[in-house]
Amino acid sequence: MHRFHLPPPAIPPDSPLQAWALEALVAPQLYCGPGGCPPISVPVAGVPTLVDTYQYVSDTYGLSYDRRWEDVGVLVGFVVGTATLAALSMRYIVWVRR
Repeated sequence: MHRFHLPPPAIPPDSPLQAWALEALVAPQLYCGPGGCPPISVPVAGVPTLVDTYQYVSDTYGLSYDRRWEDVGVLVGFVVGTATLAALSMRYIVWVRR
């Protein structure tokens, strides 16, 4: 019935990058304006209950739409840092021995 529900204990808490990535990708997609959010069916004590999408994500996973640009900045920094390290390693590390 609820095949895609990911309980909070299933998300590893030890990686802040995963938390920033989750917040940067999920919070802007599920945020709704003052007009209201579409409801989703969530099991509460075994009974399906309708809850606003963003309110559920915010309460369950601790995500905040207000921190979206901080999270995107962290992701961009991570991508740039990883690309820089990859470029430097390709330039200065020689694996071929002749």
